Parts: sequence; structure tokens; C-alpha cells
Amino acid sequence: MVDDDAVNRSLLQELLEQKGFSVYSAEDGFTAISAFQKWSPHLLLLDMRMPLMDGYQAARKIRELPGGKAVKIIAVTANVFKTQRDKILAAGCDDVLKKPYHFNELFKHLEDALGVRYTFAEKQQEISTATQLYLQAEDLTALPEILVNDLYEATLSLDEEAIAQINIQIQQQHPAVAKAIQALVSEYHYERLLELCEQALNIE
Repeated sequence: MVDDDAVNRSLLQELLEQKGFSVYSAEDGFTAISAFQKWSPHLLLLDMRMPLMDGYQAARKIRELPGGKAVKIIAVTANVFKTQRDKILAAGCDDVLKKPYHFNELFKHLEDALGVRYTFAEKQQEISTATQLYLQAEDLTALPEILVNDLYEATLSLDEEAIAQINIQIQQQHPAVAKAIQALVSEYHYERLLELCEQALNIE
């Protein structure tokens, strides 16, 4: 996983490791190349916009290395216009994942690229009893819509700092809801938080 944003790297690494993946994170293209040579990963999640060496340069150089033609490379970018997508694929990437993304989109890309299969536990078993008792979509519906929308966007981007700031605002009027949100974040149940936000905002 290559991303110059330390928060994104930390959160995504935690998420993937929870699902059983072994993850090495790198902050730029140079570090990614060095890590690839030492670690020989099956797949790279490669942010295309980075300082020092961007994803395009890193993908081209990795393809030239021993084992570089076999590794799967998924580009992660906010720009997915056809011309941009063609440029990304021409640089050596196998697929493109658009930012911001849902976690199920990320896992589907990993499934397609690696042939992995997931075992799904029941949500009632995955989420602690305390969290289940606290938070429902109706609780979020009672909040100002702009706050719920901000919470949705922050969760979608895995922006833990933004979630915390939004939760401070929620806590002022709805401390129990804020506590339940914090419980979900602490247990890395971002998928569940997204689902509740979508229900509250009527997003299909």
C-alpha cells in the first residue's frame, strides 16, 4: 500500500490486516520500489499523486524489476476520466480504484485481482453488544443533516481526525450517539458506520 498520507496508510493497514491480509505500507514511490524488491508482494495499492516519485513513475519502474510483470497493481486516484484511466493503464497498472471508495469496492478489487475469497461473519457477532445497543440509523436521523453528511464523507475517506472533530459537535447535543460512533470507530467498524449514515441520508 503506497500513499503519502500517514493517516490513510494507518487506517487502511488496520482495516486490511483485520481481514487477514499481510500489509506493508510505503509513503512514496521510492520507498515502494525498495519495499517491492525486499518483500515481493502479490499486489500494490498505488496512490497516483505523491511527491518525489508519483504512482506513474513507480508503476513503470516496478514493471521493469524482477517479478514486476507478475505483481498486480491497482491505481488509487480521484481522477477516472477516460483519458486519465488510459494513462494509468499505460503506466502499467492493472485496474483503477476511484477515491473516495466504499470498502466493499476495495475488497471487490482485491478479490478480482488476487482470486481471494472472504468468509463473512454475522454482523451481530462482529459488533460488540454495547455498540449494537447504542447506535441505530434513527439516531443519526435525529442529527442535523449536514453533520450526518460530513460524518459520511469523513468515514468514506477513512479520515479518523475529521470523524473525531464531527463527533465533538455531535457530543454537545447527543452524547449517547457520539459515544456509540466512537465505539464503532474504535472497533474499526467503518463499514457499519457508513451503512448507518447511508440509511439516515437515504443513499442507495
